[in-house]
Order: sequence, then structure tokens, then C-alpha cells
Amino acid sequence: MTKIKKLIEEYEFNGLRIKLYDEDFEHALSAHPGEVTLDAIRNCIRQPDLVIRSVQGKNACLFYEMKIQDEYFVVVVHVTESGTGEVKTAYKTTYIKNGTVLFKKKEK
Repeated sequence: MTKIKKLIEEYEFNGLRIKLYDEDFEHALSAHPGEVTLDAIRNCIRQPDLVIRSVQGKNACLFYEMKIQDEYFVVVVHVTESGTGEVKTAYKTTYIKNGTVLFKKKEK
């Protein structure tokens, strides 16, 4: 029997509709304990410092939010079709992956 994914929240960023499902949120929580919260995901998608299209996963967009010196919170969004995407995981990292820059926050 296939488990039906339950939608937790839906976001919008520059015309991209992004959905967060319970199973993907639970994956992020269990794979990266202490790093992931619903607020962290929400804030990172709504106000990222940088968005990159990954070179490794052509359909993956990486939303980065700067936390502390050289520490980032990243949300991985799989773009499923034109204009929609799904959060796949989230975690902290100390580096930005290579890819095409889709958005960069203007520095103050």
C-alpha cells in the first residue's frame, strides 16, 4: 500500500510554487537532527541569500541562507514541472555547491 504524502506548507519564490510534504520534512529532521526546523525551511525559501541550479541534479535548486561566518542553511528543492517544486531535504553546510546562480540577494 502506497503512503499518501500530506502537504505541510506551500511557498512561492519568484513565480516558483514550492511544496513541503510530511515525508520529506521527516526525512530532513531524521537525517540532520538539530539542524532543521519548519521555521528555518520557511525563512530560507521565502528570503534566500542565494539560489543555485545544481549541476549534479539538473532539476535541483539549492536555496541558501547565510547563518554565521561560512555557515549556510540550505534547502534542496526538486523542480518537478514548470513553475512547481518540492522540498526534498534541508541541512547546514559550510560551502556552496557549484551551479548556475538563479538569484542573489543584493548586499546592503
